[in-house]
Order: sequence, then structure tokens, then C-alpha cells
Amino acid sequence: MLISYHEHFAKSEEDDLVRAFMSGIIGSWGATSRGCIQALSLCCHEIPASVTKSLMSILDRMSKVITMSNLAVHILEFLALLARLPDVYINLREEEIRTVFGICIRFLQTSREQRYKAAESPTSRAPQHIPSRLSAGAREIATGAAEAADNFSADAMSSYIMSLTYHVMIFWYISLKLQDRAKHVNWITSRLVFRDEQGKEVVEEQSQVFIDLMQRVAFSDLGETVPFETFPPTPEDGPVSKKSWVVGLSIVTVETAGVSGLTQISKRQASGTTYIVYQQRTAPVLPHQVPPTPDAHLHSDDMRTAVLPSHIMLQMTTSAFPTPTVIQPIPVPEDDITRRAIGSFDRTDIVDGHRVGVVYLDNGQSKEAEILANTVGSPDYEYFLSGLGTKVSLRNAQFNTQGLYADTDGEATIAWRDRVTEIVYHVATMMPTNLEHDPACINKKRNIGNNFVTIVFNKSNLPFNFDTIPSEFNSINIVITPSSRIAYDESGAAKGETDPEKLYYSVRVMSKPGFPDVSAAATPKVISGKNLASFVRILALSASSFSLVWNNKGGEHTSSWRARLREIKKVRERALAAQAQGSEAAEGAYPGLRRNTKPNIFSEELPTRNAPARTDLASEWESASEGNILQNLDFSRWGR
Repeated sequence: MLISYHEHFAKSEEDDLVRAFMSGIIGSWGATSRGCIQALSLCCHEIPASVTKSLMSILDRMSKVITMSNLAVHILEFLALLARLPDVYINLREEEIRTVFGICIRFLQTSREQRYKAAESPTSRAPQHIPSRLSAGAREIATGAAEAADNFSADAMSSYIMSLTYHVMIFWYISLKLQDRAKHVNWITSRLVFRDEQGKEVVEEQSQVFIDLMQRVAFSDLGETVPFETFPPTPEDGPVSKKSWVVGLSIVTVETAGVSGLTQISKRQASGTTYIVYQQRTAPVLPHQVPPTPDAHLHSDDMRTAVLPSHIMLQMTTSAFPTPTVIQPIPVPEDDITRRAIGSFDRTDIVDGHRVGVVYLDNGQSKEAEILANTVGSPDYEYFLSGLGTKVSLRNAQFNTQGLYADTDGEATIAWRDRVTEIVYHVATMMPTNLEHDPACINKKRNIGNNFVTIVFNKSNLPFNFDTIPSEFNSINIVITPSSRIAYDESGAAKGETDPEKLYYSVRVMSKPGFPDVSAAATPKVISGKNLASFVRILALSASSFSLVWNNKGGEHTSSWRARLREIKKVRERALAAQAQGSEAAEGAYPGLRRNTKPNIFSEELPTRNAPARTDLASEWESASEGNILQNLDFSRWGR
């Protein structure tokens, strides 16, 4: 409770507070560890300089207690928060940052262990890959998982830990300096590969999308790319030819303007799509040079096709050196099924989307209808909203509005996005209110009630009841309450301090019955108005992610990246099947003896060659690795 009032402390006292919490991570009583980790999360916002000074010692202590089952989620959420606060970890060296990845790797072992245990149960389904080598720490965490999760199933907790662990690794990898990212690729990749019961090297699906991300950002911070609105940009470029291939675990589409050679290349990967412009710098034709083809003189320069998409693909992927079958581009059938599949892929978000409700309670309000009817809030509420994200227009929005429409839900809302996640807030005070035709504010409830997480800014001077806004979906309420009772004058205006940054608030995460308390604010935390929005936003992200897993009843929540990866694999399988059929047809499409021609006297000298067989992706993966997956996944070796 004292942390937020740090302006009354000396700098040395702030440092002492952090060191005290750090000491409690490894305490004589197990209960101190959780509370101290949560307190350190608050310190990252309120006294970041003191955390920076002791950060390496904090991480070192956390690495020593990762075998404690009741701390797994809290350590991971602390690391996720820390990755978004660069001013706190600014002094960490390369080898010290590796400690963070090391903690995450241990948690991955934990989740694999729990899935292994679940597979041994006669009532459970076998997981996709079962590791054969498990750490002692993983066994200890798995043993105590039920205690940490209360009534939450071990499978669901394992799934959440797995998902959160990969998110932490992704956040931290992106947070690295651009020049340092490639240095970590080999170390990380070597620990994402494990052996199954048959002794085969395995890379899990979430590891595949993480590696995919590392390939996209290891040497670039340019961000997202966009295609031409119309291609080609001018008619003078000539007619367009288009062709797609599956290259590894990506779909590459080449659109080429036949006259100018201007080419747009779209590379669709699990973690994003990259659009590239390519154009060959063709030299002027010399006066004494003959036409390149016999019929070139029959077409004007603005009509003839001088280049096809396959030429571009060959320039980028092959040479006279033999290309192994497993890494050769696979032509994608040009048909409606493929076009629909690629269209569906393009509509899948490249970030994980979250929707979070926001409601405001004015003085004395406790009923759902009067709360939803609010159209404005207090100045500190408006200040809080501005810190949650950015005000964005809903009309002609270029992002996933999470069910909001300008015609029914207002012209604008608040949204926030980084390279991995996006939150769209359903803000009740920003939605239209028509008490004459909708006195119960059903239209607002339609949005607010369909969210798993709701932020409640409670200035009612009354305790907030979880069921104030009942909903089948609402699982978590993040309740913000001024730390002291608010006094009002005769006009209804609040008395006292008016600067939002100098006010203090109690933040508590309330969960529906049966929901485990895994949040850093499961017990109330006091925080200053200056840091309130950033603290609550991270709480909301974690709560939404947890709710997605919980509401799958212990099942798997598929991230947008994994959904995109699976779509790529489906297109790949279909392309392989079409290629196999095409190879069989090609064998009889080139007869050795044609009408009015002489026999091919060399035909008997040509050996019969069968079309190279393509098998399933797992077999191709193993074949491509040549027995060493790590060496072939470590792209940093040839990228430095």
C-alpha cells in the first residue's frame, strides 16, 4: 500500500522497499513470494529507477523459485509487464537478458510435463507431442499445479502457462535492440527443440510461430507493410500475371506487370504478411541487337509480355546448384478453392485481438441501467481513458473493431496495439444513449455483456457488486476505486485534489465464483493516477488471455498466428496433392513419337525417372533437417 506514496520517501527508502520485496521472493514462508512478486510489479510503475538498480538480482531470485507451482503465473506476468517498460530494464546486458528466456524455457518444460501426465490418464486425450526428457523442476511444478489453480483444471492451467510463456518470450525478443536479436536465435532455438518418445526431434506449433516471428524481426524494425491499392499502379506497366507457391511454411504470391516488369511479392507467414516491390533494371536495347524472340516484332512494346512471375521466383530461390526437393517451391493451384483459402488467411488478424468493456459509476449509482446510461465521466475518468489507448474512428476502420459499428455503437472508441496484441475497448460512455427508445440501454449491454473482462471506474462511493452488470460471459471485473471517499459540494462537484496524476486509486481484480485468483491485483493494490492506465491495461490483457483459456473449459485456445500457420499447412497439403497428380499426368503428356516426325533415336538412352515423392510435413521437416533440426533452423548463421 505504501509504494504509490513514494513521493514522501527518500530515494534510499525507495531502494530499501525494492530490496525488501526482492528478499521476500525466496522467503521462509511460501506466502511471501507471491505477494512480493506482485509488489515488485507495482514498483516497476511507481519507482522504476529503484527496480532497475536491483533488477538482475530480482531475476536471479525468480530463476531459483520457478519450481514453485504457485508462483508460475505471477513470475510470467511480472516478466510480461517488465518487457513493456524499457526504462526499467534498460541496463540489462545481453547475458542477463538470457536469464529471462531461461526462466521461460523452464516453464515450457512444465507444460510439457503436465501434458505428459494428462496423456497417461485413461480419460484424457494424447497430446500432439509428448517429450521423453523432463526436468526435475517441471515435475515439482506439475505436482503442485492443482493447488495453485484451486478448482481450475491442471490442463487449463498448463495451457495458460504455455501460452503466457510464449507471449513473454515474444515480448522480450521484440524488446531487444535490433543489433542484438540475432545473437539470441541459436540459444533460444536450441531449447525449443525436444525429442519425443520415438527419439525424433520435435518443434511444437507455438515454437514454429515464434521462430517465424524471429525470422521476420531479427534484422528489421520496419513494421507492417501494405500492398498497392491497385496493381499495377499505371496501365503502361502492362497486363498482370499472377502465381503463388508454398515455400516452406509460407505462401509467396508474385504479381508481375508484363511490360515494365514491376512486381509485387506477397509473402504470407504465420506472424505476418510482407509486401515487397521488385523490378529488374533492364538496360536499353542496343541499335544492332536483334529481337530476343522470332515473333517479338509482331507486338508493340506496350502489348507484349516480357516477364512472367515464375522468372521472379527463380531469380530469388534457385541457381544451377541442385535444390533439394523438400525446399523447392510448390506451385499452388490457381482455382477458386485456393483463392478462398488465401482470402480467408488474409482476413485472419496478425495480432491477438482482445475486447474489454469499460463502464463508469457516478456518485450513488448501483443499478445497471443508470450505470450504462452515463454519457460522460469525471475529469479523472476521462484522463484514465486517454491513457488506456488512442481514440480511433470506427467508420471505415482499418482494424478489427471487435463487434463495434459506427452506425450503432458511436463514431469512435479507444484502442491500443503493439506488434503482438491489440485491445479494443467497449466504452459505455462513448456509445449512443437513447433513453426514450432504449431505457435499459440494451444496445450498450449487447457489447459490454459479451466481454470476458470489464473495467469498472467506480466513483459511486459504494462497494461494487460483481453481479451489478450480470452476463453469461463476464468472468473478470477490474474495479478502480478512489483510495479515499469522495466529498461533493452543493453543486455536485467533487472537492479536494483535481489533478488526476496526484490522485490515488485502489485496483482490485474480481473474478466470478470458481475462477482462480491469478492476477497481480487479486488483492487490492493502490496506485497513483499517473500510472493507473498503464497498470490496468496490462491487468486487462492478462485477464483477457486467461479468460480465453478458461472459457475453452481447459481446451486449447488457438492464437491468430497459430490459426494462420494451420491455414498455410492446409494450402501446402493441397498443393502437394495437386503437384503429385500433375506429375503423373506429365509422364504421358510428352510422347516420344509424334505425327509426321522421326523417332527419337535417343529415347532409349534416357533413364526413366519417377516424380519425387512428397510426404507429410513432419517427414519433410525431418528430411530437410538432415538429422539436425537446430542447425537448419538457426537462420542467424547466414544472416549476420
